[in-house]
Amino acid sequence: MNLNDKTYEKIRVYLDNEMTNEERVNFELEIENNEDLKNTVSVLKTMPSIYNDEDWALYDGDLNALKETANLFKGENIEHFSKQIRTAQSNYNINSNRKSRGFIKYISSIAAAVLILFSGYYFLTDKTSNLELYNDYYNVGDLPSFTTQSSTINILANAENLFKTEQYAKALEQFKIAKSTQDNTLNPNLELYIALCHLKLEQYNLAHKRLDALLQSNTLDAHKGYWFKSLTYLKQDNKAKAIETLKLLLKKDTNFNYDKAKKLLNELD
Repeated sequence: MNLNDKTYEKIRVYLDNEMTNEERVNFELEIENNEDLKNTVSVLKTMPSIYNDEDWALYDGDLNALKETANLFKGENIEHFSKQIRTAQSNYNINSNRKSRGFIKYISSIAAAVLILFSGYYFLTDKTSNLELYNDYYNVGDLPSFTTQSSTINILANAENLFKTEQYAKALEQFKIAKSTQDNTLNPNLELYIALCHLKLEQYNLAHKRLDALLQSNTLDAHKGYWFKSLTYLKQDNKAKAIETLKLLLKKDTNFNYDKAKKLLNELD
């Protein structure tokens, strides 16, 4: 499972000790029940332990920096190594005499150097991850905008605003209400937003179902489904399906985001 911005914000607040006791207890229960979240928090907790407060600033409140750090150190080897660091450090008393503190800092410096080597090897041997490509190519500006000309359109405009403020569950409810007020004719823009709400909520099967309905429609914007299906597959970390969908998009140079699709396919191959 990929973590969304709201979850990363929770991680930031948690690591900054800005949560109330109740929020901390609830979040720690969430951590225990989500393996990806547990691994991410575990790795990020390792970073401040490598250096002292003066030597290391993990993210300085920058959410993007926090996400980048998490993605960098989420490789299997680095996760394993970070756990070894914590295990080794737990065997020592950090608050002991200066000699011991110097020894711990020496060991931590070696650990940091090895982590840098690991991360350097990671960047040299691996291409950009599928999730990073999704983040690079997903652009809310690719989505249509609804005007306020009728009561139904007002609902759509409100839903659009909820979507763009990352309130995806509420946006989905509003889009479904708008859909229920229309006839059986498929509205491609509405269908697209509903699909992307499901995508953002990590309800991938429902997202693909909506995008397939769009692709199979006779509307002028049906071809947009290819682009957003490829992004959905990227977010699912399904490179093969993303490539397959991009190749379908590239069969016609008039299809939505044709040039971007060529560039993205080149990065995936």
